[in-house]
Amino acid sequence: MNHAQISQQIIDSVAQSVRESSDIPAIIGKTLDIIHTHLHTSLTCFHVVDDTWQSYRLLGIHSICDDDVLAQRLRILSGQVFPFFEWQHHQHQPLVIADVQAEMCIEEHREKWQCWAHEQIQSIIFIPLWFGNCYEGMLTAAFDTTLSQETIRVSTLLAVGTYIAAALAQARLSLTVQSEQTSLYTILDQLPEGALIADSVTGSIRYANETAASLLQIPLVQLIGLPVHQFTRQHIPDAQNMDQGTLPPWNFFLIQALSGEIISSKEATIVTPNGQKIVVLISCAPISIKHDKQQILTGAIILFQDITKTKNVEQHKNEFLSIASHELRTPITIIQGFADLLAQMPLETSSLNELTQSALMHIVDQSEYLTRLIDAMLDITRVEQQQLHLNLAMYDLHRLLIQVVDSQLMTTNRHQLHLTVEGLQEQESLPGVFDKERIIQVISNLINNAIKYSPDGGTIEVGLRVAPTGDRSEKHREAWIWVKDQGMGIAPDECLRIFERFYRARVASNSSLSGFGIGLYVTKEIINRHGGRIWVESSLHEGSTFYIHLPLFSSPQITTGVAD
Repeated sequence: MNHAQISQQIIDSVAQSVRESSDIPAIIGKTLDIIHTHLHTSLTCFHVVDDTWQSYRLLGIHSICDDDVLAQRLRILSGQVFPFFEWQHHQHQPLVIADVQAEMCIEEHREKWQCWAHEQIQSIIFIPLWFGNCYEGMLTAAFDTTLSQETIRVSTLLAVGTYIAAALAQARLSLTVQSEQTSLYTILDQLPEGALIADSVTGSIRYANETAASLLQIPLVQLIGLPVHQFTRQHIPDAQNMDQGTLPPWNFFLIQALSGEIISSKEATIVTPNGQKIVVLISCAPISIKHDKQQILTGAIILFQDITKTKNVEQHKNEFLSIASHELRTPITIIQGFADLLAQMPLETSSLNELTQSALMHIVDQSEYLTRLIDAMLDITRVEQQQLHLNLAMYDLHRLLIQVVDSQLMTTNRHQLHLTVEGLQEQESLPGVFDKERIIQVISNLINNAIKYSPDGGTIEVGLRVAPTGDRSEKHREAWIWVKDQGMGIAPDECLRIFERFYRARVASNSSLSGFGIGLYVTKEIINRHGGRIWVESSLHEGSTFYIHLPLFSSPQITTGVAD
C-alpha cells in the first residue's frame, strides 16, 4: 500500500473504534497500537489536560524505548513543559521537531528538551487535541529517525487527534452528566412528592423515587425503562371535555416538558393498574446541560403531589355551599317578599309608624344583600363543578352598558358616575354574542366595588371602546370596557391575587368594609368563559382601573336579531 492508503486505513480504524465503543482506555489502547503498527513510532502517547491547564496526565503510552525512567517522566507533566505550554493560548497547529538531538545540542534549548531525552527519540510530532473550543490534551508521536517530508504523517495524526478529542469530550460530558444526575437523584430520593425523570432520546423513564412508584402502584424496578406514552389509560380530553371537569393524564404534561415546555401546578389524574383514579398536582420542566455554550436537552422531570383527599374535602365543601345556598334562598325570598309588601303600604293607611317603615326598608336592603351573597356562593359551586353555563345570544353591548350605568346611579349619591364611549356614535349599536345577565353581573360588580372602595366619593368612569378593524365586519370586532375609580387603590403585588377565590386585598381586609372575596373570582371566570380577559391597574391611594377585553364574535348558531 502507498502512503495515502496507509493513512486512510489508520483514520478509518480509529474512527471505527470511536464509533463502536465509549470506553476511553480501550479506544486509546487500540489507537496507540494502530499508530505504532502503521507509522512505526518509537513512542506514542496521549496526555489529557486538567481544567486549570496546570498539568497533563498520561492517558496511554506505547513505547519501544526500554526505559522506565522515560515512562515515569511522562506520567505527569507540568503545564510549563515544552512544548505543552504552547497550546495554552488557543494554538491549533501541530508542532514538528525534525531533529531532537540537534535541538539538544543548542545550549539555550537543551534544558527544555531534557524530558524527551532518549537515544531512540530522534524526531517528534505534537498534535494538540481540540474539540470545538475545548482543549482536551496532546497526542505525541516520536520516531527513531529524523523527519524530512512530514505531510502524510502530520495529516494522518491530525485526523486521528480529531476523533480522539471528540471521544474525550464526549467522555467528559458523560462524566459531568453522571455526576449531576447522581446529585439530583440523591435529592429527589428524599422528596415527599413523587418524582420521575424521562429521557429525551428514548422517551422512557430513567429515574423514579419510591413515592412515585407508590402513587403509580408499580414496583420501582418495573417502572424504570417504561415508555412515557404507555401510561395513557384514557384519551387526552378535548376542550369540551375539559370544561366538563375531565383532567388530562399526568404523562400528558411530561410529554410537553420533553418538548421544552415548563408546566407549573396543573391538576392531572393518575389511573392505577387496578383502575383507581388519583388527582395529583403536577409540575414539569425540561432538563438540559450546557456544553460548548449550548443548552442540550437531556430529559424532563415531573413532580406530582397527591391531592385526592384535598379535592374530596373541597368537593364536600362545594356541595355544602350549594345545599346551604339553596336552603337559605327560600326563607330569604319569603322575608324579602313580606317586607316589600309591608313597605309598599302607604303610611297614612297603615298602622305602621315611620320607625317601623324605616326598619322594613332596612330589612328589604339587607335581604337583597343576602340574596346577592347566596347567588355568589352558588356561582362558586357552579365554577368549581364546571357547571357555570352561558346563555349566549346576540345583544347590543352599548345599550346594555347604558342601562347598567343608569341603574347604578340610583345606588349612590356621593359619586359621579358616567359612561365614556370611544369609536361609536351616541345612538350606535354594538352587537355581540354574550350572556346578557352575566355581563350585567360583571359590570355591576365592578361598579359596586368602585363605590364601596371609594368611601369619600369621587368620579367613577365606565368606559367602552371598540377596536377598529379593516373590514368593520361584526364578527371580528372587539370591545374594551373599563371601570375607573378614585378610591383606596390596590398594592401592585396584590393586583393579580385579587381575582383568587376568597382573597381580599390588605386595604380591604384591614377596614370595616364587608365582603367575602367572591365577586372578582366569579367575574374573572365569566369573562374567561366568554373568551375574554380581565385585569386591573392600580396603586395605593390613587384609585383603580379594571379593564375587560371582550371579543364580539358572532356564533353561527345564533340567528336572532339584536336584543334589548
